[in-house]
Amino acid sequence: MLREDIAAILVKGASGSLIVSVGSTGLGFLVSVVLARLLKVEEYGVYVYILSWIGVISLVAQLGFRPCLMRFVAQYTAREQWGFARGVLSYTTVVSFIASIVVSAIAAMTAWLLRDRGAISNMSTFLVALPLIPLITLAALRASALKGLKRVVLGAIPDSIVKPTLIASTVLVMAMLLRIDVTAREALIVNISATFIVFLIGTLVLVNVLPKPVRQSRPKYEKRLWWRTSLPMFFSTGMNQILMQADIIMVGAILGAKEAGIYAIASRLAQFTLLGKQAADSITAPMISELYSTEQRTKLHRLVIFSARGVTTFTLLAAGMLWLLGSLILSVFGEGFSAGYAPLTILLVGYLFKAMFASAGFLLSMTGHQDQSAMISGFSAVTNLVLNATLIPIFGLNGAALATAITGVTHSLLLLFYARKLIGIS
Repeated sequence: MLREDIAAILVKGASGSLIVSVGSTGLGFLVSVVLARLLKVEEYGVYVYILSWIGVISLVAQLGFRPCLMRFVAQYTAREQWGFARGVLSYTTVVSFIASIVVSAIAAMTAWLLRDRGAISNMSTFLVALPLIPLITLAALRASALKGLKRVVLGAIPDSIVKPTLIASTVLVMAMLLRIDVTAREALIVNISATFIVFLIGTLVLVNVLPKPVRQSRPKYEKRLWWRTSLPMFFSTGMNQILMQADIIMVGAILGAKEAGIYAIASRLAQFTLLGKQAADSITAPMISELYSTEQRTKLHRLVIFSARGVTTFTLLAAGMLWLLGSLILSVFGEGFSAGYAPLTILLVGYLFKAMFASAGFLLSMTGHQDQSAMISGFSAVTNLVLNATLIPIFGLNGAALATAITGVTHSLLLLFYARKLIGIS
């Protein structure tokens, strides 16, 4: 694999993923506009606040198998260990499904017991959303398996394109044609239905693209290895989810649902700058595992360099566009959302610095250094919670954005330091 081959593979794979990501973001933007204008600020805040909780809880059910599955599917197929590839697919699916049912039940009981203490506002609406947990869990594993097979675009289409299209069209029909007063509860029911449909579609896609030798082989298991690998990743991915969702959850808990809705829109817009990184990560992660396991260090170094340059360029352009047009875009969501421009600007600066370190996280988790990655994620998550708890009461929405930006940059710098120290690649 020559220098040009690395660039060609990365550009081809990442560009396909980027196209899907841009389409997904556009549809996600449409869904957010539709829901924000129909639900208004308060109800939309309830909707995103509950979805943030569901996102965190679903990470528990995944048990760290999502990055683990992507790593081992890529590794086993590269080595033509078909039985182990089938084994890791079946084992992680069954265990995670059972875990999702258990954590859903625990979440329901906890919400019920705390209903009079206000720990989780809109408790009944929260209970309605719980079926999303097993669906999100299984969908995440399916997407990771497809990434491990380098079928990134196929893996992304159901959740990124089909799902937001179903949600937006259904909610519009309910509001405009059926004259139904759509609230956060109805929007969540629509989300559950759309998630179930795309889960079925995604499962059929995985079955069809799975290599024939995998389907024909008897499953073989390396359970101790998988658990030893997944548990640090479980901690790491859980901490990363806290990094992604803590600001919205804590804004909702401290300032209220209305402010959570405003901040969530600003955060979603800022995350547009991460599309380049996400597209690059989706193709580089399995390649890192494959190149490292076959001891192709020079090619791995070239891969990281190309990825970092491309991601930084995309992020700089996207951040500049959002900084210039941010106020106008926020006004599209309806009255009150323009208050999110200041936190949007802060988040853009943080994401721009984070983009410069591109694949640093996967360099650890995909090369057997998941313990160090977990340690860094844990430190960053605790720092994020402390900063949010300190800055939100003082600076409001800007405090949440500052906490997220500071933690994101610190997290990336620590990952880069350990990647250089342990692997010798930067």
